[in-house]
Amino acid sequence: MSISRLMRLSNQALLNSRAAIDATANNIANVNTDGYKRRRTDTLQLLGLNGGINTLDSDTLLRYRNQFVETMLYREQTNLGKYQTTKSLGENIETIFGEGDDSGLQSALTNFWNSWQELSNDPESMTTRNTVVDKAAALSSTFRKLYDDLNNLKSETKTELQSKTDQINTILNQLQKVNRQIEGNATGDLLDQRDLLINELSGFMDVQIKQLSGNGVIVSSNGQILLADGHVSTLEVAETRSGDSSSLEIRLKNEGRALNVNSGELGALLETHKQVIPEYIDRLNSMAMAVTEQVNKVHCSGYDLNGKKAAAFFEASITNAGEMRVNSDLLGDASLIAASRNANEPGNGVLALRISDLQFESILNGRNISEFYHTLLNRIGNQVEEARAQESSQELIVNNLKNQRDSISGVSLDEEMTKLIEFETAYQAASRLVQTIDEMAQSVLNMVS
Repeated sequence: MSISRLMRLSNQALLNSRAAIDATANNIANVNTDGYKRRRTDTLQLLGLNGGINTLDSDTLLRYRNQFVETMLYREQTNLGKYQTTKSLGENIETIFGEGDDSGLQSALTNFWNSWQELSNDPESMTTRNTVVDKAAALSSTFRKLYDDLNNLKSETKTELQSKTDQINTILNQLQKVNRQIEGNATGDLLDQRDLLINELSGFMDVQIKQLSGNGVIVSSNGQILLADGHVSTLEVAETRSGDSSSLEIRLKNEGRALNVNSGELGALLETHKQVIPEYIDRLNSMAMAVTEQVNKVHCSGYDLNGKKAAAFFEASITNAGEMRVNSDLLGDASLIAASRNANEPGNGVLALRISDLQFESILNGRNISEFYHTLLNRIGNQVEEARAQESSQELIVNNLKNQRDSISGVSLDEEMTKLIEFETAYQAASRLVQTIDEMAQSVLNMVS
């Protein structure tokens, strides 16, 4: 083999070792960089035709990744995002009803019924009558507060939904820019950045990724294309109305089509806003209207302390729990409360006892008020516990997939230091070869001269 040929080979060896050292050093420098995938030099790409030498560029670096595992991770992170958001919203609802102290609805109901029981024992006592008014006002206030808190949570959910949609639009626009850069020059850093953006997007909603031959990607969700060929869709939160009710949906703004979103953080927010909170509001309304209707029905059949026919105890004809109030006339004059079933019998407390006994009657869907409310609380608690269990189980799945991904794409300092020593040793060997060839050349020159 000629000296010139040996020189080219040694030069190739130096370049290969230098490229491998640079790639390894880059791995070590990015060990804590989120989304970074470790690199290795592709020595086959470094070798040129006819013994030529290629310059190191992005094509000579291999990014270690498992696309199958990453696709599974996208899907499972979508599920995790839904379970986490569902759990968080469920805990907010649980906090609203908060039956851990004496300020809850069950306590207010118990105090209300007990005040009527006390009135039946002493129907002529103004102190006891004022207590009935106070407990009724407290019960009405509790119903109104629960109603307002649930509606406020519904409004906050809408706001959060808009915020998440804006974040998705930002990610899609960033993906479009990165995609264009990749089509011009697919560097490892750009590919890492794109994978990181897709990973972030998968937590918000279900996404499908189609890899194109020119390093570009098509991003879609449930059959609707979000990003392709330089086009990016913009999502918006739209409100649809049907009679007096309204609901939210996610639309493709430019196309005007609804996007079917039932998973991820976005899916959980939509489900909570459209189904979960309205269900609890409806049940709360049913309770408030049942109490109002039944108490008024009995109260209007009796007589007040003055022997006159009684009026409604609560404001009549309410349509929701937010309207529940004690009759304003009774707030100013507790003698107008009916405790007697018969006129001119001020010491008769039969009617007050009858109202107190309403707590035991099946006045709401075959159950009494307390049973109905306990069923509601149990449903809330069960949904929260189910969401917690799903979140915990899903976290294990996601962490397992992340470990699989990192075992391939992640940087191990021990492995990189071993590789660095290996490549440095190869570089030193190539340097000694260059030195030996130089000495050989000098010897030949000396012989010729």
